[in-house]
Amino acid sequence: MVDAGILSPDEAVSHPMRHIVTRIIGRPGDLPDFYHFSMEDGTLVLCSDGLLDGMDDRELGTFARRLHIKGLCESLVEYARTRSRDNITVVAAARE
Repeated sequence: MVDAGILSPDEAVSHPMRHIVTRIIGRPGDLPDFYHFSMEDGTLVLCSDGLLDGMDDRELGTFARRLHIKGLCESLVEYARTRSRDNITVVAAARE
């Protein structure tokens, strides 16, 4: 709804339907979304809403800047578990 201009990013954070699954892997007819972007040196974090329920963008950025890639995912999950009741999935990649 943010992409369609219906909600602002701030409104989406507290919207009552923010956790509704709109697409699943393996459903016939669904096509994956592909995004192309340039990435300089840094860390890319892909995560579920369970992680983001437990921290804000600023906190996530702090973790990504301060921790080595090997311990980043475990540290993020451990931190978010104290703040979120949802399941948590995190994958991270670093470019140096």
